Amino acid sequence: MQVTDRTLFYGCLWRALISDPNVRYQGSFYVLSQITKRKRVGQAILGDNRETLIKALCLGLQDSNTLTQRNFLDFALFACPLNTREFARSDILKLLRAALCVLLRRDMSLNRRVYNWLEGHGAEEANETKRISMTSMELHNIMEESDKADQVDGKSSDRF
Repeated sequence: MQVTDRTLFYGCLWRALISDPNVRYQGSFYVLSQITKRKRVGQAILGDNRETLIKALCLGLQDSNTLTQRNFLDFALFACPLNTREFARSDILKLLRAALCVLLRRDMSLNRRVYNWLEGHGAEEANETKRISMTSMELHNIMEESDKADQVDGKSSDRF
């Protein structure tokens, strides 16, 4: 049994994320869990007021907690593609401004999410990019371990 309208619920959730920075991480985590559970972004998740949603997203992207920023970037990747007609041009510009400020943190995972969002990659492409970057990191770690083992054994680490 549904007690309240989903659009109204998410509208209130976005307003709560605007007014209290202490609940932004938990709220963004909840929204992402609802998206992944349903495998799509419904209109209800966007709430009843687009301006409120945009303001919440901008504040989430400016949050001092890196995990909160990651969640909001993931949400933007799923729900707010740059080529959508859901949002006004001014709203997209506000989001862009907030997302580009995230780059100043020099956090690779945040930068990758911003890049995927700017490139217009959907969730599937972003997961593929993440998988490829994890594979390259694993390969790098294996090479480093191999070099360390060669140095311990007294072998040359020249590979070429």
